[in-house]
Amino acid sequence: YYLEPFIPIEIPIYSNTELVNHFEYYKDRNWIQNPEARTDNGRNEVIFLSGKNPAEFMRVCQTI
Repeated sequence: YYLEPFIPIEIPIYSNTELVNHFEYYKDRNWIQNPEARTDNGRNEVIFLSGKNPAEFMRVCQTI
């Protein structure tokens, strides 16, 4: 049998608990450096912008 080189795996959207934990991890590692983003309002904005999607969450939090 042959396997394709890429097998997509669906990753469901984050639950609220997973998202908050992931956000706190990013904050702890100083990957989120903007002081406004480190507040509760900033966290809520990141949640809104990412739509709880893991890939979008990483994209919204990345630095340029």
